[in-house]
Amino acid sequence: MIDYHAEANKFRFNCIPFTKVKAIEYSSKNPMNIRYKKRFIDDASIACEIKPSVLLRNPQQQICLRMPQNSAEAPKLSKEKIKDITSMLNFMPLLGRQYMKTLISTRSKTES
Repeated sequence: MIDYHAEANKFRFNCIPFTKVKAIEYSSKNPMNIRYKKRFIDDASIACEIKPSVLLRNPQQQICLRMPQNSAEAPKLSKEKIKDITSMLNFMPLLGRQYMKTLISTRSKTES
């Protein structure tokens, strides 16, 4: 599993009130500036800069978003959760079903 949380913690996403955001705009030309709206009917959007809060030693160093590393933690699933997932496998798309089967089998091996 990919650890997006660790990568996101390097940036200042706390300036965005995600629980109140109705629309959000990311730009590949300027990925450190995000614009969002709190209302659908309002045309004005709010700009927010997510650059790292930690000061860089070299100001010329380029800041970029990287592909997150694989998580070192094994997913923790209770027996009840495994039972629930197993009961829903027939209703999942093929790719999701394969993922969940792998997740369940990995979990079963770590408990043994």
